[in-house]
Amino acid sequence: MILPLFIKEYVVIIGLIVIATIVFYFFFKDKIIMNWALVCLFVVTAAYFSINIWIFFTILFFLIIILLHKKSNLTKLGYFFLLLPLIPNVAEVIRLPGAIPLFTLSYSRMLSLCILFPLFLFYSTHPKKRIFSYKIDKYVIAFLTLAFFLGFRDTTFTNTFRMGFENFVDYFLPYFVISRTVNKAEDFKKLFYFLIFIALFLALLSIFETAKRWHMYEGLPIGGGSYYAARGGLLRAYGSFDGNTIPFGMYFCIMAAFLFFINYFNFGKLKVGWLTIIFFIAMLCTLSRGPIVGYAVLFLLMFKSKLFKLIPIVLVILVLFFVSPLGKVTISSLPFIGTKDQGTITYRQRVLTNSIEVIKRSPLTGSNTYLQEPEMEELRTGQNIIDILNAYVQIALSTGIIGLILYLSIFISILINLWRRYLHTYINQIIMLGKVLFSVTIASMVMISTVSLISLLPHYIWILFGFCAGYIHMAASFKDKSLSH
Repeated sequence: MILPLFIKEYVVIIGLIVIATIVFYFFFKDKIIMNWALVCLFVVTAAYFSINIWIFFTILFFLIIILLHKKSNLTKLGYFFLLLPLIPNVAEVIRLPGAIPLFTLSYSRMLSLCILFPLFLFYSTHPKKRIFSYKIDKYVIAFLTLAFFLGFRDTTFTNTFRMGFENFVDYFLPYFVISRTVNKAEDFKKLFYFLIFIALFLALLSIFETAKRWHMYEGLPIGGGSYYAARGGLLRAYGSFDGNTIPFGMYFCIMAAFLFFINYFNFGKLKVGWLTIIFFIAMLCTLSRGPIVGYAVLFLLMFKSKLFKLIPIVLVILVLFFVSPLGKVTISSLPFIGTKDQGTITYRQRVLTNSIEVIKRSPLTGSNTYLQEPEMEELRTGQNIIDILNAYVQIALSTGIIGLILYLSIFISILINLWRRYLHTYINQIIMLGKVLFSVTIASMVMISTVSLISLLPHYIWILFGFCAGYIHMAASFKDKSLSH
């Protein structure tokens, strides 16, 4: 009997969730993981066996209401992290009478509206946590406000408010709620547990996809489809990231950084090093160059003081990597020394050259219609898309130099404040957490220069902003308390 594709996928995904649960319990011995696994199994089952997307969204809504009733704000946020990358970001356009699109309701926005928006209402009335009470707020709001008002150019009033609403739900809500929810190092640890568990599942999924040459979720009835990108004869994994391999690889780099803190918090030694290796292999399965650079930057920043001691281990890992199929494909794809897929290097150069010409026409505020410019049309690929492949260029095209400066100001203000806080505290856990956030912020800045802000990547960048803003506020309060005593 030949089973339908979606049944085969469903069985594999369920099996990988079970394996991830067993592995996670082996390392952390926390029985709460069983509840997380059951929730994931239920959501995946609902996604694969719903007749249409609206039935799935209805089931998801009632699940969230029942599941999170009387739960703490920290736990609610944790379940948001758990569910966000579980399935692809399926979506449906909600239209006004006359077929006018109002906004696109996606899986991630459903989670944000059901979980984060009530928390936003709670914190926005809190005297110490309302908007502008944290240092980074002014930079975040300045950038998003500029993007909103620039949206009135060359488009309809409805479309402008649609984009503003979507930016609010996708980016501001996670930033605001996360920054207000984390108040101590223990809060970060608990939330990182949620993130690491679902990342472990996706890491196993990534390895499975490349090993078996089979993309999961392509048969998902409410939004399947697959783009079989290959490199050097190997399938590039992208899991639930909607066909985007580079953001998927970057995701594992960010999760590895959070794993470093959990490891330090619990053990003090690299006792969960195997999980780090699993994440690294999963990142390699995307066969993407940018995440490898990001991983190297993260590793150097995290372990620069112990780098000499780690050289033998690193050399062994590199030798094993270079002789593996993944290593051979990666080396053959490197710029200048490789022989495969060098056309992407040329394409990136063309993107930068053509984008500069477009930016020159409206340097300060960019344009809403930049993709319609002749130079951009020249970049249209065989898949009929125009991929900018550089987040900074993408922001400069849409919001100009002013928008790019405001976006960079978020990163720069975060780095300056992180540096000040974790260097001037005497609590080891706070120092380590600050070092992790500082390192992954720099690594993220490097990585987004190699890819557009697509798929779930911008969500995790703004999640990182939220964690950093919360840490800065928390570390400042520790300093204030010590001064008062």
